[in-house]
Amino acid sequence: MSEPELRRDAINKPVPEYPGDSRLKHHTGVAVAGIQFAPNGTMTEVRVLEAPDEAIAAAVKASVSAWTFAPVYIGGKAIAISGKLVFYFRIAGKEATVISPAEKFL
Repeated sequence: MSEPELRRDAINKPVPEYPGDSRLKHHTGVAVAGIQFAPNGTMTEVRVLEAPDEAIAAAVKASVSAWTFAPVYIGGKAIAISGKLVFYFRIAGKEATVISPAEKFL
């Protein structure tokens, strides 16, 4: 499923916290999580495929593990879905933010 569709169908989608140590070290960049959720919409797998550091990877895994989705139906039957989610960890001046692609270009 595409990332825009995943974000649209997410019911609960907490944004990762920017880890304090990563902020202090000015670690910035992109984090990518590979996910799979069950037919009932609960998360079954989260793999961090890319992250600027281990603390950011752990923050992404923790927050994305709590995501839930509206069930997706094909032919009247709910199915498991997989996809990827991207988060941008950015520091501008004294402000550290985590941005999702949907917010990035607004």
